[in-house]
Amino acid sequence: MAGETDVTVYRDALIVLTTAAVIVPIVRRLKFSPVIAYLAAGVILGPNGVALLTPGN
Repeated sequence: MAGETDVTVYRDALIVLTTAAVIVPIVRRLKFSPVIAYLAAGVILGPNGVALLTPGN
């Protein structure tokens, strides 16, 4: 049907945004730059990190 939305299309983006939303406050509390948080999220969720989070691996 035309009204249904497939949420799996947005899964990777939601994982990255959620991880960044969790890491940024933690890093800010430790008095580091938020840029460090985004870099850490990128390292965690790099090509191999996202593959570990997907079912079937």
